[in-house]
Amino acid sequence: MLLIGLSGGIGAGKSLACEAFARAGAEIIDSDVIARDVVAVGTPGLTEIQLRFGHEVLNADGSLNRAALANIVFTDENARADLERITHPRIVRIFQERVQQATPGTVIVHDVPLLVETGAQDRYQLVVMIEASMENRLKRLERRGLSPELARTRMQNQASDEERRKVADIVLNNDGSDSAIALIATELMEHRFLPFAAHLAAETAAQPGHHCPNELSEEAAFERVLERVNAISPATHFTENIIEINNEDDAFLRMGFVHALGGYTSCDPGRVVRLRTLQ
Repeated sequence: MLLIGLSGGIGAGKSLACEAFARAGAEIIDSDVIARDVVAVGTPGLTEIQLRFGHEVLNADGSLNRAALANIVFTDENARADLERITHPRIVRIFQERVQQATPGTVIVHDVPLLVETGAQDRYQLVVMIEASMENRLKRLERRGLSPELARTRMQNQASDEERRKVADIVLNNDGSDSAIALIATELMEHRFLPFAAHLAAETAAQPGHHCPNELSEEAAFERVLERVNAISPATHFTENIIEINNEDDAFLRMGFVHALGGYTSCDPGRVVRLRTLQ
């Protein structure tokens, strides 16, 4: 099973990208859908929110008034932290249950709006960021009923594109048509994600494959791998695709590597890297 974290700023078109990946064969776990489920009428989550924020965040039928709650938490950091304390553990529990139910070879795309803000990037074998121009983001949010002023306020409370790129393995531009992002999703699934998942299931190393779309440079994508490796074991970039590590660690297997002579080799055909253990 290959676990991919997908994120991007509000209005970048994450849902559109997820729909495209789903049509191409990925299983989608949508954090926003789970977030709505954990605060549905009759749930302990909704009861806690009512106790913390009052009756004014409820609709007449007792359901959560998400707009009223958003107006509070997007302008008050303490309120936002309290909401996250109530909802995030419940969201994570359901997410983990879904992942555990997945069969080998499955590609799971986890739509996580606040991936960077919650520091969750190292949970995934790959992190994909969706970007779009400010103009297109504002147009999309206006169609959803947000004024430009409120949209900009929400953007300011999220990580910047630069911060998102620092944790990304793949960056995709979503300024084009629905068919454009669908073609990108299909290409990534066929040539990178599905082969990656198959190699993980079979515990076999990948060979360099088709060059798939990525707004990140080759150097930036490699630096991301090096950074993640270094967080597990002190690492040094030795040659183009070889990283020397001080010691072996099972965390490399969870990152998407398999054992190889003298270290590890990546299962990812889009970024074949060898980790060589220093003797």
